Amino acid sequence: MSHTVNRRHLVKGAAWAAPVVLATSVVPVYAASCDIRVWEVESQIVATDPDYSNNNYIKKVLYGKGLSEKDKSQEYGEAEMQHWYDANSKKLMWRLHIGLPEGAASGAMITIPVDPSWSNPSAISQGGLELFLRLDAHRPELYSESFPPALIEDRGTYLSIIFAGPIPKGAGAVFTFSADPKGGEEAVLGRNSSTGTGNTYTAKATIEFKKLGC
Repeated sequence: MSHTVNRRHLVKGAAWAAPVVLATSVVPVYAASCDIRVWEVESQIVATDPDYSNNNYIKKVLYGKGLSEKDKSQEYGEAEMQHWYDANSKKLMWRLHIGLPEGAASGAMITIPVDPSWSNPSAISQGGLELFLRLDAHRPELYSESFPPALIEDRGTYLSIIFAGPIPKGAGAVFTFSADPKGGEEAVLGRNSSTGTGNTYTAKATIEFKKLGC
């Protein structure tokens, strides 16, 4: 997907949203007023684990699940990195599932670092509201809009998804890409392991935005 965006205006609008890809154990917290919000999501593919595609979520944003009572009222939205191995294409598949009930101001940015466990990421495809709702939206009643088209780029060491304009309230989207597993299918399925355990493949995403109206 390709969209023409004036880079100077884009950089100016997204100046507050420089990529941050540090992994921490902190769960996203609802930021005060017009502060920048930073969500981090992470998941792993271990194809020999039982029901791995429904598990192996390291970090996700899910309406305060796992947070203290104090923090439950401070988070509003959902995001997770869905994951599976496609045996036909022999590709790792990653799908960032994100919902913003409050929308986001111009300049929102998503960064996905290229992990050492995989290479050659495909171009990211963007799916809209219908796909978001069909693929396990946790609070579907909150969503009625699609994200606007994004500027999507492969920057070598990371993939970037940038929104030059605002994201409307109640917007949901999915962003999907594939990658080659290091070690190939033998490593994914644990065929070259003495224990029969497949290698671990990790994907992370950092989502940075300000509340709509800021």
